[in-house]
Amino acid sequence: LQLNVEAFYWDYKDQQISHLAPVQVATTPGGPIFGPVFKTENAGSATIYGVETELLWQPSPADLLSINLQYLHTKYDDLRYQAYSVTGPAPVIGCAVSPTTLLGASPAARVYDVNCSGQPLVNAPKWVVNAGYDHTFDLGDKGKLVAGIDTRIESSRFLSIDFLDVSSQGSYMMSNARLTYETASGKMSITAFVNNLENELVFSNSLQSPAKAGVFYSQIRPPRTYGVRFGFNF
Repeated sequence: LQLNVEAFYWDYKDQQISHLAPVQVATTPGGPIFGPVFKTENAGSATIYGVETELLWQPSPADLLSINLQYLHTKYDDLRYQAYSVTGPAPVIGCAVSPTTLLGASPAARVYDVNCSGQPLVNAPKWVVNAGYDHTFDLGDKGKLVAGIDTRIESSRFLSIDFLDVSSQGSYMMSNARLTYETASGKMSITAFVNNLENELVFSNSLQSPAKAGVFYSQIRPPRTYGVRFGFNF
């Protein structure tokens, strides 16, 4: 039986964030001209603290149970950036947005100041639970079979610095199962697996359209996936 507990506090500065931002592309008598570029820059500062607890229990040489519980609190103490609108309307963002006098690359384009200070960090769920169980069947000189299952439960989290429900991922549970045969020498193995048993729809990130305010494009993680893997050790 093994129990690990970690508590942490981070004063986080200059975290990198990526977004569509205005960048100067030309100079005119009326002033500099700004165009939209996908830019990576540093956020001001953030505070992060939490606790992680891990329990490993091996009731027999053939069984292993693992449970991991994480609590995470995050907050951007200072997060200010500029957003570019190709068509002019202010981007739909869950933060304070104000227009600037910067000139866009087209007559309709506008540039906006955004202040998201006080919001939680992106992709930082408050609660995460991981649990798994493995059992080994000893086949003597014929090798061994290892059956395993694990699951992950996450609370909701924002996927982008737009901080809107439409660009967030709600709480979910996702589980995987596998069965591995390994030869007695350990040089060869074959594994049958099924990932995302629940066939849960989970978004991995989200991006707001620069031309259509309030329209978001999101990527999803793989649905239920199954297959076979072969392994060799040299």
